[in-house]
Amino acid sequence: MKMMTKAETVALDAITELGPLVSKHERTHTSSKFRKIMAYIVGGLTLVFAVLGFVLVVLNGMNWSMGMCPWCAAALGLCITLMGIKDVLGTNDASFAIFERGVAFQNKKGMTLWNWDEITSITVKQVNVVMNGVSRLERLVTLTNPHGAIHEFGNGVHDPDGATATLKRHIYSRVYPTMLEDFKAGKVVTIGTVQLDTRSGVRLGKTMLSWNELKEGVVKNGWLELIPHSGRATANHRKLLGEIPNADLVLDLLEKRLTSNQ
Repeated sequence: MKMMTKAETVALDAITELGPLVSKHERTHTSSKFRKIMAYIVGGLTLVFAVLGFVLVVLNGMNWSMGMCPWCAAALGLCITLMGIKDVLGTNDASFAIFERGVAFQNKKGMTLWNWDEITSITVKQVNVVMNGVSRLERLVTLTNPHGAIHEFGNGVHDPDGATATLKRHIYSRVYPTMLEDFKAGKVVTIGTVQLDTRSGVRLGKTMLSWNELKEGVVKNGWLELIPHSGRATANHRKLLGEIPNADLVLDLLEKRLTSNQ
């Protein structure tokens, strides 16, 4: 397992533009360099098994069935090697630090500093990650700025739960007051693909659900689900949390409006 290098640590510690350091979240997963080495090792073993298969065929009088086992192993190794290389090419290992006035990201592309005012949303979703041929479900946290630029991190950093909680607190404290003020003023509040209208109801994608037919909003198995007063929730009542930036604020506004109905 590879931690953040000393040079990266010094670079993050040397930042003064964002004020005092709140917390540092070094990457704790294996680096892309390590994954590349593993892919090369598997690739080398693949070549060995392929050669072994040909040797067995020759030594046994061109009996092609004799090389079947090592060739199957070579084919499996080739698949694992290709998936490993694909994983390396798509990896951008990052470490970051949270400061009093923003966040600093350090990755193989360099250092990026974002003030809190530059971050408009945080989205948390579950993604299927493949590393060296092994698939696993991982949480992916995405920060977005007004220009559409993003920074992401998963469970491969130190204390991802603490980082997510701190980021939400800072981001929500800046975007929520205006959102709540607009909502109370009767304006339509749009959060990702969700629209909240104090008069008409909630729009999830193409479906409009009136306030009178809704009982509550809950989070269940990675979905935002609106529970109707009668009948069961259908696909029209659900939206993936990973598709809703600032999803906690959607739930808060839902609760405030539904409570006023009671």
